[in-house]
Amino acid sequence: MDRYFVQTADGSSRHEDFLGATVSFSPTERNLTYGHMALLTAERIVKLATPFAAAGNQTRENLLHLREGEVVGQWRDSTFGIGGGRIPFDVNAALAPAALRSIASLARAGVLKGTPDLATRAEDAAAVWETQTLQFFDVSVEKSLAETRIRNYVNVSSFPGPSQLDALEGDMSFPALALDGNNHLPKVEVMHTDTAFRLFLVNDTEDAQLSRFINDTAKSILYPFPAGLMTDVGLLVANPAYGGDLVYAKNWTSNAYHGTVVVSPGNSYES
Repeated sequence: MDRYFVQTADGSSRHEDFLGATVSFSPTERNLTYGHMALLTAERIVKLATPFAAAGNQTRENLLHLREGEVVGQWRDSTFGIGGGRIPFDVNAALAPAALRSIASLARAGVLKGTPDLATRAEDAAAVWETQTLQFFDVSVEKSLAETRIRNYVNVSSFPGPSQLDALEGDMSFPALALDGNNHLPKVEVMHTDTAFRLFLVNDTEDAQLSRFINDTAKSILYPFPAGLMTDVGLLVANPAYGGDLVYAKNWTSNAYHGTVVVSPGNSYES
């Protein structure tokens, strides 16, 4: 909405007509306009983000969790897509801060007609979510342990290719796919391409954090599988080789779209 209604000339001249139209897709919301629905959504996002953004409240418990009783909640919507994780990386480290920035922009432009302080509340929360969420997902594997885990993965998964250990230049760091996974895993230590959400949607201004994130992501992208995500036919969605539990090789396979497959628009292919 922000990209179109605020950042383009066509969108900025059309938002009143669109947002003023009555909702037609929900029989229970016939008296609401798209503007009302957008504002309800924006207020809900800010409300969910407020606890973590409050002073001194940057804790694991205040990150965004999947709903109780639900096993899925983001795009990897299969039972083992995020390894049973309750706190997804993409939602917390990318989608939430990006949404908050967009809400602030839409409110300041008058597209979202909410309370006078909506833009300030969203912007203040975004600053905290941008700078304080990545630390919870940090995974760092010493080079010797990384080599051991890759060898174990090659053996357990019967991967027919080379181990690519020569690609490793030192310790490996990457953000966990999620937190609070199956088998009491505090972090789901799967390398992944969900980092793209943050690269494309979040304007990180913390130089030290940004430098580390870009460097770690570059290694993940450039290193050949199973040391990294690169294959001859493209990037893999995920690489479970650095996980220290046999469940990783079992649940992230070339038979699962959330696993060791290459994704192109509308299709996924086995690696």
